[in-house]
Amino acid sequence: MSNPLIELQQTAVNSTSTQLWTPALISTLLVSLILFAILSVAISWMSSLDVSYEALERKQDGVKKAQ
Repeated sequence: MSNPLIELQQTAVNSTSTQLWTPALISTLLVSLILFAILSVAISWMSSLDVSYEALERKQDGVKKAQ
């Protein structure tokens, strides 16, 4: 006679073992890599922008608005 508890544990181990590289995991990794590539290009473009600091300063004319 075999022990039913041992058989139950072996069945549970066999039924919960799954395949590691499922199609959902592969597609998720592929999309993540594509989005990471787009993000890295966007960050490099944003860091290479040259902004003139004079464009950010307020022009000070001698004219003031009436209060």
